[in-house]
Amino acid sequence: MDLIGELLREGLLGQLGDDQERAAKLRAASKTLADQLIGTDVARRMFPVVFVEALDPSPESSALEMAERALIAEWETYRNVYPDRPVALLQALLLAAVAHAASRRKAVKQAGWYTLRTATEEVSRDFWAGPLKALYREWDADVAAAIKDSWAPELASARVKMPSVGEPVAPSVDSDVPDRLQQRLVDAGGATSPGMTALIETMPGYLRELVDAAEQGAGDAVQVSAKQLRTVIDALGRNLREVLATHEQGVKATAHRLNLLWWHQSGYSPRLDSTYRSLGSSADVVLAAALDLHLDVPDLTPVAGEHLLAELVARHAAEAQVAVEELATCSQAAAIDERYAEGRGPILSSILGLQVEGMAFDQQEKLTVGRAAILVFRDLQAARLLGARQPAAGE
Repeated sequence: MDLIGELLREGLLGQLGDDQERAAKLRAASKTLADQLIGTDVARRMFPVVFVEALDPSPESSALEMAERALIAEWETYRNVYPDRPVALLQALLLAAVAHAASRRKAVKQAGWYTLRTATEEVSRDFWAGPLKALYREWDADVAAAIKDSWAPELASARVKMPSVGEPVAPSVDSDVPDRLQQRLVDAGGATSPGMTALIETMPGYLRELVDAAEQGAGDAVQVSAKQLRTVIDALGRNLREVLATHEQGVKATAHRLNLLWWHQSGYSPRLDSTYRSLGSSADVVLAAALDLHLDVPDLTPVAGEHLLAELVARHAAEAQVAVEELATCSQAAAIDERYAEGRGPILSSILGLQVEGMAFDQQEKLTVGRAAILVFRDLQAARLLGARQPAAGE
């Protein structure tokens, strides 16, 4: 999606004016910035900051500075045109860079699917509403197809098909023996003629030639049949592998749904070997449940999973609301930080109080426990997609 073009068509880049050359420089800078976002691990971990600050930049925004450097590289006279920092223009550049990065890396798009929902829900920016909705629809269509493949794959029986077999091919015998024999019969004349005597004497030679020709034709027929058989078996083998893979995916999808249902109904954390209600602190319940769900589901999970998480947390938490500060300091916050200490980016909504400039949340702000759990779960899913360290089995 050409986000710059969408913003221009919506009349949302008035600072750029009507200069097409400037618009081209802005597009080029957004592609350069996208390369930086996906080019290295350090830069990729800036993705969460970029997304938050693109909608709600702080006065001393490192993301805006990064966008400004990318723009200056493409537009040497930028500071002459804009002595004061054009915040809206740089915000557009950040969003366009994220869109470019998403178009080039599936994981970035899938992480963006989580983060864009959080960003637009928690940071109200009607100014960008139209283009952002269009961007979300594009991402959502791709993600919905991937979710369906993981959680509701087609039945294995639907993939069963028999390979087609070609019509049998009659072997061709390349021999002139019949023609020569017929001519000798004509030349021989009657049954008592000398020619017939000579023909009888040479008949064994003709027969040997006919047998040789027949054997050659039979050999060719065997080779053709073997080739057709190999083709059919190869096609059948490929189909069987597809059917088995589809069946295994269906088994996994069923397991995902059953585990999710058991977890929701039991209110029990296998990781902690205790019920959520026994944790006491609402903040611990929020983070423990979000982390448990994150560890038990694939990278992409239907929105219904978030609703189950919110309902479970609301049912087991001691209080209906929780402050962001409590989430940042409780024991389960330390558990999450420990698991993702290596190679992870900051949690996107900043809900754990990690150092993300342009925070969407005040430390004293209170959220419903269900809403807080959803935001943390999305953050963890996006962090994993962006290359965070994955916990080893049994951790």
